[in-house]
Amino acid sequence: TKNRPAYVQFYVTARCNLACEQCNIIYANADQAEATTEECELIAQNLNSIGASVVLLTGGEPFARKDLHLIAKSLLDNDIHPRIQTNGFASEIRLKEIEKIGAKDISISLDSLNPDLQDKINGDMKNSWLRAIKAITNVNQIFPKDAFCAFGCVMSPSNLNQIIPLIEFATEIGWWVSLVPAHVSKSHHPRGFRTYDKNLLFKEDDLKIAKNLLEKIKLMKKEGFNLYDSDEYLDDIYRFI
Repeated sequence: TKNRPAYVQFYVTARCNLACEQCNIIYANADQAEATTEECELIAQNLNSIGASVVLLTGGEPFARKDLHLIAKSLLDNDIHPRIQTNGFASEIRLKEIEKIGAKDISISLDSLNPDLQDKINGDMKNSWLRAIKAITNVNQIFPKDAFCAFGCVMSPSNLNQIIPLIEFATEIGWWVSLVPAHVSKSHHPRGFRTYDKNLLFKEDDLKIAKNLLEKIKLMKKEGFNLYDSDEYLDDIYRFI
């Protein structure tokens, strides 16, 4: 795999229905034109020609694009496995479109089981947590039993006490969890998926809690809980923050 991009993130849009505190994509990538459906088909062909295996369709909110199922199909048609990321914006009808074309790998952003905290993280968007929970329910009803479903959880100082319950919940319903640490950048140096909010920087007390949390999560993995991040990656999270 060293001479080919086995895993590719494809930002299909910068549009989003949320303004999450850990993300600045709607600002950093707002000046990037979206590829048309036809251009996405060419991109899929090119990714196939250079040996890509998995492509994450992300944004923004990918389901803001009405042709998302066509983009995913173009990847499948080129022997590439599409993984779709959403914040829960996907409606039942849109999820059925995805299932119909044969895509069955989805990640829903969820950082907490506390509705008020999640709504705050999502930019004080009321009922955004509830919408994500409804999307989870719809995925479980629509997607086949061999589908791969996961929560993408951003680890920040505000939700450190929420991560273990989230992993327990995911395991209970047959989903998985992947963590990513909050990234902080500066407004004069915008980068994708980096916040400008300095409150998301880990302070000394936060680091102690985070270190203990990550060690406990490693033990949970050995006990069979559904976290698919490697121990090496979890160590890298701590080094990063």
